[in-house]
Amino acid sequence: MIQRLNKSLQSELSKQLIIKGLFSHFKKGKITMLPLMIDVKNKPIVVIGGGKIAFRRISVFLTQGALIEVVSPSVIDEIKLLSEDKQLNWIQKEADKEDLAGAFLIVAATDNKDVNEWAAKTAHQNQLVNIAGQAELGNVQMPSFHQKGRLTVAVSTEGASPTLAKDLCQQFFDPFDNEFISKLDELFNERQQIKASPLSQDEKKEFLSRLARKSINS
Repeated sequence: MIQRLNKSLQSELSKQLIIKGLFSHFKKGKITMLPLMIDVKNKPIVVIGGGKIAFRRISVFLTQGALIEVVSPSVIDEIKLLSEDKQLNWIQKEADKEDLAGAFLIVAATDNKDVNEWAAKTAHQNQLVNIAGQAELGNVQMPSFHQKGRLTVAVSTEGASPTLAKDLCQQFFDPFDNEFISKLDELFNERQQIKASPLSQDEKKEFLSRLARKSINS
């Protein structure tokens, strides 16, 4: 009994040390932005601005199935064509507070700092806000990323150098060919089968680890 008690105390002590070390790390380290994969399909996104930067943002969100509303007195031809093709809704005027209501994500992509700052201040505290060129004003930053099949590689320098982030992302993504992308589909299907099997959690973990190593090494 004493031996079991000692083991229990040791286990509890280990947990406390791990937790203490974890929070100690957070207190000492600089708080940075947390990378997340987010689903914007059928989500309302308001883009303020109608220039090239706005178009680049719009292009990304359109490929993800977002519902886009552009608010700007004028837009470049590329955005106008998308509006005429009913791929987005263009409201031809200056943005006001009512335009931001209900937006899942607000993107301010103008060359006017005052307008961008207004968008950041006017947005509700629970709304996602991305300010192009002034990322520190918003709570969302757009990393450089490449996607193919189930693979997504993203790199962010938190505004230090978008060009470097783009170059690094390309370097990280290039080694993965179409054969590897196909293997990810196979890996996904095998993982679902293992998760649904009657194996114990430890056995499932071991099988999944083997599958991952096999995908990397083959």
